Amino acid sequence: MGLLGRKADKSGTGRSDQRDLGRALAAITAFWAWWSTVYEQVATEAAAGGPSPERIAEVTEHVAAISKGLEWELRRRPDPATYQLVVTAGDIAELRSLARRWAQAAPDHPGWSYLSARPAFPAALDSTLAIDGGRQVSPAEAEVAARVDQRRAVVDVVVYHPVFGDLVDAQPREQIATLVLDWLLGEDDVERWIGQVEIATDRPLDSIPAGSLPSVVEQVAAMYAEPRWALLSGNTATGLPVVATVRFPLRRVDYPLADEHVAVVLPYRDRTEQRLPSEDTLEALREFEERLIAAVEPAAVLVAHETANGRRIMHIYQDITAPVADTVGELAREWRHGRAKVAATLDPAWANVAHLRT
Repeated sequence: MGLLGRKADKSGTGRSDQRDLGRALAAITAFWAWWSTVYEQVATEAAAGGPSPERIAEVTEHVAAISKGLEWELRRRPDPATYQLVVTAGDIAELRSLARRWAQAAPDHPGWSYLSARPAFPAALDSTLAIDGGRQVSPAEAEVAARVDQRRAVVDVVVYHPVFGDLVDAQPREQIATLVLDWLLGEDDVERWIGQVEIATDRPLDSIPAGSLPSVVEQVAAMYAEPRWALLSGNTATGLPVVATVRFPLRRVDYPLADEHVAVVLPYRDRTEQRLPSEDTLEALREFEERLIAAVEPAAVLVAHETANGRRIMHIYQDITAPVADTVGELAREWRHGRAKVAATLDPAWANVAHLRT
């Protein structure tokens, strides 16, 4: 549990981070100012077969101005005729908040929706994919073997398609598997509930039609509909016990705008021989936690706390554009069991709590 072995970062979010965010937010504003002048033309082009290469390059340029790692996709739904523009972070966790900020800033354009993650589109399984030099493949023939791992609160899947055995290159297999999962569940639920993904060239004995996977995921999601906390334990580098309490399951995708980490370090003098809190200290820590949650949620979220060696570190994630760190600082100054510290650092990938994830 590494953070307990490090000094608290007092630097906060640096000026360069603030400038980068400022540039990205300005690019989002510029995107929508431009898009509002062309979206009707884009709809006409999409209805006639798709945007021109020049239009595609134009959209790509404006999206890249927000961040070069973002991806975009245009979808047309024929009945009724509606359009979706998706700008997504893909598998880059650091960009999730930018994609969500882009979608939240979207104007209201009739017939259009603007999304920060690819939604489920099960009807796409009935389409035909051209792969491996033009070979036609039906995604609907895919099958999956699904194994629920309750310890990690995920579904590990093995994806099989009859064509996989004929493909020499792994890339088209992975492409088909990725598309099938995204179409069935949507990008966010793949991130939220799918664990390991394996590709099989032979049909698994326990495979089911791929179209049945959403019902499996729904059952798992229902198990974790109510908030839970997991208790973890370990040792510091010097052998002292560490106790951590973590939201379970802890999913970055559930808090897309929470891109800044706030660490609240609460030292305590009244402790056991193993430097864990005494009963009186535990009561004071519980009271502080209750007040903290009431003060910061739902604007921010307390995701975990870990205790060892005479101090507790509380991990909060906040929206950097609507910070709660000042409120947290006021609470911390009221801590009477030692000198509390509060440090805020930009952490869009949630690297500061990676050691606490199951």
